Amino acid sequence: MSTSQFDGTVTVPNSQGIVPKGETFSVGGQLGDDAQEGEIRIFVMIQQSQHDKNGGTDTTPLAIGQGLGTRVATGKWEAEVTVQSDTAFEKGSAVGTALSVQYSSGKDEAIGFETYAWTAQLMIKSPDAASET
Repeated sequence: MSTSQFDGTVTVPNSQGIVPKGETFSVGGQLGDDAQEGEIRIFVMIQQSQHDKNGGTDTTPLAIGQGLGTRVATGKWEAEVTVQSDTAFEKGSAVGTALSVQYSSGKDEAIGFETYAWTAQLMIKSPDAASET
């Protein structure tokens, strides 16, 4: 899981590219080459700050979303993120952090957990903008 990553672009369902409190959007990406078969859970937090929206130096999070994801196909993961903050996500830059936990059942290896965390810059786009790129 040490090379797991986000897909760089997040397409939100709203045509204006705005996701308010309580609404959800999907994020996903690649699982690392060393991710074994078995149970994998990925805790995801997406944050958008004043710096992400308008530049400047203020990195205090304005919009915050959290979700829990799983493996959806060989080498791929996906999570549904729910907006927790009163401030909505808007089109533009955001930061994503993920923590994956893989459970080893002990059949062919020792029972235990393997964890890996990563952070990436993301670009939030509306469906119309995503089809143009």
